Order: sequence, then C-alpha cells, then structure tokens
Amino acid sequence: MKNMLVLLILFIFPLAVYGQKGGDWQFSASAGANIASMDAKMQMWDGDSGNMEDYTGYVGAESHFALKIGRIETSYNLQYYFAKKDGKTVIDGVEKTEVGDIDFYNELIDVSYYILDEPILTGFTFNVGIGKGTTRIEVERTIDGVEQAEVRMYGKVLHYFGSLHYEILDWLFAKATYRALNINTVDQPNFSNSSYTLNLGVKF
Repeated sequence: MKNMLVLLILFIFPLAVYGQKGGDWQFSASAGANIASMDAKMQMWDGDSGNMEDYTGYVGAESHFALKIGRIETSYNLQYYFAKKDGKTVIDGVEKTEVGDIDFYNELIDVSYYILDEPILTGFTFNVGIGKGTTRIEVERTIDGVEQAEVRMYGKVLHYFGSLHYEILDWLFAKATYRALNINTVDQPNFSNSSYTLNLGVKF
C-alpha cells in the first residue's frame, strides 16, 4: 500500500509542475462493478497440480481515484474479481473432478492520455493508458472431493486500458473500461486476465 502511494505521488509531481503553468486541474472518484475474463490456463505454481484451466470469471467491484491535468490523468485503482470452476481436469494424465475458487485483489496505478479532451456532441470522452500494480491471489481447490490447495500468493501486474466516459452532468459521469492485465506471481510464468468495468463517478 505505501509503495503504491509513493509511486502515485511520483507520477503526480511532474504533472503538478505542468499544472502550475496553466493546466486545468480536475479530481474524480468513481466506483462500480466489473466482470473478469480468465486466461484459459493459469500456472499458479510448479507442476501439473499448479495448472488452473478453464475457470470462469464473475462480477466483482472496482474503485477509481484520479487527478487530471490537461489531457493527462493519473489514477489509483482498487479492483476485486473472482473466478470459479466445477468440472473435469487432468492431473498427471488422470481425469479428475475439480472444484475451485480464485480471488484476485489488485492495487493499480496508471497514467493515461485523453484522445478526446472535450466532450464531443454526444457527451463522450475517451482515454487510453498503461500502469503497474500488485495483486494478492487466494486459491481454494479440491480434487475429487479432497482439498488440494488453500494458497495465498502475491504478484506484479502490468496493465493496459481504454475508458469511454459519458458526461451526465458537469459533476457526474459514467464510464466503461476495458483493462488487460498481465500477471506474474513469484517464480511463475506470466498469465493474462482482462476485466470490463462500468463505473459511476463524480468530478470536483
């Protein structure tokens, strides 16, 4: 948490210098729901037993706090989503029944650029960005009714996103975000998830 706040401050500092030269300042806060799409195969730990395949993402939650100066925005995001499986899997060449839950708790910072700086006639603006972050992953899994894993692990996240904003009022907005997340847990290969978020927020 402290490291993420420090990184956010480092992003904001050069933007603050720009803002003192005449840039427009705007803070915003939003929250909403997301749904995640899981990579077909996620390698959580070494060996066949660490393969998490064909998990389905479900609805989660996300909050977003941002500072926009001119066309540039920096933001801090808290994201939660989960995935489940209740079906067949193959471990060491043997087909078995797998029941599992995976919870993702992501803490993200990013910087983005508004391609459309002012609302077009329909009231929409659009920005794209890139960022880094950390994740805490909690796994519960049973194989043929026997608990096979109850694990908590941590990893790093590199993410890319695009957001479409709709200006409802001068101070109220809605936005839809697509975010691609590349996740790397300690000593394990990368895997990718993506999330689709719909937020409602305020500007001040």
